[in-house]
Parts: sequence; C-alpha cells; structure tokens
Amino acid sequence: TGKSVVSRCLDMFMDVDFVAPTGAAALNIGGSTIHCAFNIRRRRVDRRTSRVFVVRDCVAEGEDESEDQESVEVVVLTPDLEQKLAGMTALCIDEVSMVSDRVLDLIDAAFREVRGNALPFGGVQVVMVGDFFQLRPVNGLYCFESSAWRGIETHPDIRIRLSVISLSQTMRQDPGEQEYVSLLNRARIGKLTWGDIEWLSHRTIQYKTGEDLPNLLCWRKFGSTIRCKERNESMLQAWPRRMHVSVCKDYLWETRTTFWDEARQCEVLLCR
Repeated sequence: TGKSVVSRCLDMFMDVDFVAPTGAAALNIGGSTIHCAFNIRRRRVDRRTSRVFVVRDCVAEGEDESEDQESVEVVVLTPDLEQKLAGMTALCIDEVSMVSDRVLDLIDAAFREVRGNALPFGGVQVVMVGDFFQLRPVNGLYCFESSAWRGIETHPDIRIRLSVISLSQTMRQDPGEQEYVSLLNRARIGKLTWGDIEWLSHRTIQYKTGEDLPNLLCWRKFGSTIRCKERNESMLQAWPRRMHVSVCKDYLWETRTTFWDEARQCEVLLCR
C-alpha cells in the first residue's frame, strides 16, 4: 500500500528523524537503524537491577564478568547522542512489526532520561509505520506488548494516545488484478480458500533437473544461508554450459584511515 513512500513524505511537513530495525529498511527510507541511532549496545549490568534501559558508563560484554551481572541491550548515552535526542521533535519508525518490546522500551526510556520529561517518549511525536501481519521481531515480543505502548494507550490525556491511519489502496498491483489482490489479502491473514490454492497450483512449473534449467531463472527464498548455498551449488553443478572464473581486485579506502590494508579478491562466475 505504499507505507514507506508515505513515510518519506513526512519530512515535507515536519522535522523528522527516520529509523528502522534493519539496514535494508533504513536505507529504503533514507534513515538509520534503531541500534545505530540510539547507540543500543549489549552490556553487562547488575542482575539485581530488574529493568535497566539507559546507562552512561558500564562494563562491555566480555569484560570483568561476574555472577552478579547479566548481558542485556541498553542505550549507552554519549554527549552527541544526548544532544541529538534533546533536539529531536519527531521520530518515524518504519517496519515497526520487527521492533521488539525491549527495543521500543529502550527508545522510550532514552527520550525520557535525556529530556527529563515523564510523557511517553519524552514528549517527542512518534510515527510508527508497518504491518503486524508481516515479519515479527527476531527476539522478544511485539512492540505493542511493551510497557511504552501500554503507557501510551492508557494515558489519561487522549491527545497522547495513538491514532491509527490505515492505507487501503493497493499500489503494487494493477487495478485490473483485483482477483489477485483479493487472494493476496486472504493469504496475508492466513485464510486462503481451496479455490485460491487450486489457482496457485496452476501457476507452478514442472521441470526435469538439468534439461529445462534455462526456464528456471526465477527467484527462490530460503530461511537460512546454508540452504541457499546448497541450492546455488546444486544448480551450478547441473548447469549444462561451460563456466569461466574471472578474478578481480577491489580497492577501498576511507578518507581518514585505510579501511583495507590489502586488496581483497573476488571470484566472479561467467556462464556462456
């Protein structure tokens, strides 16, 4: 429905900072990752302290470990970060379905600590964009199960509570593909009909390994890099044409210091 496109238009109307849970999502909206923007690091803190979110100086993971400490994600405040959070007026979090309850609580605690404001997120306007039917957090619970979310929903001032805006017009499919759009909507909520399954089954391609390989140049998704590597290797082995290997050298420097001291070699497979 064009959620990220709409998000990028926010800076036309307000001074807003964009963040997202992953690098790809952050790049898509011209922002940064949440962990980078809020300097979220894994640190060892006192186990007896039940809920630690913001620290200014603590032991890094792997240093001076003791039985009284545990490793948790915290916001490590620095002078630059404090200055940035103190001057921020609005924050847009894209792909919010992947943000865990812990991370949202970290954002909330960081704003409250720096700005000295007890309001949710320290009084900063927060726009959360996403679809909770899509990818969930890698670790932890959904962000709507966090203390920060509950604090917004139960706040006595109704102006502080969340307002929901739903985008209903599909932008990635043509208007003439309404049947396909309806099928995708049913798949989104896990309610495909037998008719949908039968329609999808007619879109499959039957092939014999090696014989019809040129017709199989399509994308496949795997849940792990190991399965992806196995698939790539098996397809390359079955490819009925000769392969050539070209070795190139790639140089990369940074403006202040040398990023790579030596050239790195990369093998490129050319098929013909």
